[in-house]
Amino acid sequence: MELHAGDEAGIQLASQRVAAEIRAELARQKRTARELAVVLGISEHTAGRRLNGETPFNMVELAAACLWLGISLSDLIRRAEHVAVAS
Repeated sequence: MELHAGDEAGIQLASQRVAAEIRAELARQKRTARELAVVLGISEHTAGRRLNGETPFNMVELAAACLWLGISLSDLIRRAEHVAVAS
């Protein structure tokens, strides 16, 4: 996922891919968006917006989500990039 300054569409796509990978990991672990919201200290509505890619996760949220899910941030990004290459 190579991004450049001013590449709004690329940034949005990267955000959506990261969100999709978090959703996939939640499903693999049979965890819910509600549980993620509690961990991140945000409302369920806000968590839903993050998970559907409407609003990007910030770095603190990504780090906290990865820690809670037991995966590294670099693995999450690598998986999201893999999805991009496979598409």
